[in-house]
Amino acid sequence: MAPAARQIGTAEGSRCKRLKKQHVGAALGILAILAAVLFVVYRWRHSGFSWGKFATVFTDVNWGWLSLALALILATYVGRAMRWEIMLRPLSKQVRLWNLVVATLIGFTAVVLFGRAGEPVRPYLIARKEGVSFSSQVAAWLVERTGDELAPAFLIMATAVISFLVILRMPETYRARFASAAVTAP
Repeated sequence: MAPAARQIGTAEGSRCKRLKKQHVGAALGILAILAAVLFVVYRWRHSGFSWGKFATVFTDVNWGWLSLALALILATYVGRAMRWEIMLRPLSKQVRLWNLVVATLIGFTAVVLFGRAGEPVRPYLIARKEGVSFSSQVAAWLVERTGDELAPAFLIMATAVISFLVILRMPETYRARFASAAVTAP
């Protein structure tokens, strides 16, 4: 066999292997989706789920409030992406906000689906899409999580200080009533 024919045969052989791997991957993916659909159908049929009640509640939804709630939820994700953009500025000059929003949405979906094991998805996607190191994005994630934990603590402390100042300005009789109610409350 000529060297050129041998090279063509090897190229076709490697192509066949790749196609077989792709077919196996696609078949496994289809099987996984089918298994998930069958599981959901089985659970709904045997869980006592009432489609009538669901339809009643669904038709009674106030679509204005639901739309506002969804808009506010999406705004929080855009806000998180903007915060991440600020943390990325020293590393990359051309940060695309849309990529960060998409990575944030996918990352939080991974957290919903996989729990805390899905946390690294967002830093990984951002590192991949923006061309920065994964370790830098894990550091940005730690800074963000620290801020997420400290913000409620700060709000609670500020509320306690403001409440204390308000109580100090109350007349003595109201202050005594307030203090006794706080002590005797369950």
